[in-house]
Amino acid sequence: KDESVVVSAVLCRRRDAHGQFTVYSTHAVFLSKVFGSKVEVVVDYVALRAKNVTLSVIVVKQKKRLQIKGEEGQTYIFKVDDPQSLIDLIQAQAAKGLKAQTTGGRWANRTGSVVDLEEKHETMSATDWDFLLTDGSKIMKFKKDEPCLVEGDVQNNLYQITSGSVRIEKGGNVVAKLGQGSIFGELAFLQWYSDGTEAKASANVIADARKVEMVMLDGKFVSGALAKNARLRSCFFVYISQLIVDRLRKTLEMTYGDMDR
Repeated sequence: KDESVVVSAVLCRRRDAHGQFTVYSTHAVFLSKVFGSKVEVVVDYVALRAKNVTLSVIVVKQKKRLQIKGEEGQTYIFKVDDPQSLIDLIQAQAAKGLKAQTTGGRWANRTGSVVDLEEKHETMSATDWDFLLTDGSKIMKFKKDEPCLVEGDVQNNLYQITSGSVRIEKGGNVVAKLGQGSIFGELAFLQWYSDGTEAKASANVIADARKVEMVMLDGKFVSGALAKNARLRSCFFVYISQLIVDRLRKTLEMTYGDMDR
């Protein structure tokens, strides 16, 4: 039985990876997801109490940061609003003496696919995502009310919002809002990939927060990579299919209620 209980969760950032630092009753973890890739840094309370893992506040460019040092000498630095309060909360949970069942008593830094049915279906691996994101993506930054995409522009890329939010405008009206973690552009990519015609943005995408960051996955790079690797092509379209199915399911649930009832 998993006795882990969420105690608190705060938005956090490590380098260019936006994510969430969640404090559980059994362990604490930073998790960042970009498309199908995830980066996870886990703090085990057993190791923390044994002082094999240390937490501290450091100053970087006159800003306070959370620093975590692992059992094997790894150092991780995080940007969080109140690092000392986060440390105090983690230390308090560790002091309660609950063993971290999910981490096996060890410090962990893991990456991998976040597709749920990985064992049942051939899906994207961590190596696949590392290749696509390292060579085929870039980080885009926008200020509030700045256009991210303009209706009618040629569009065959995929985007994921990593920080902030955007609004979708068509005909001067706001038709939707998307927040951190949201992915868009996959339908335009599929249209372009399937029939070879340049897809165009069907609406304006406008930054709706003071600072907005997103990862852009270059459609032409992805297309070239898929053309050279049949396995990667199959896995990528399983991932895209899952995205579309999940979105359709959420839309149906909003319209008709819980589909599992």
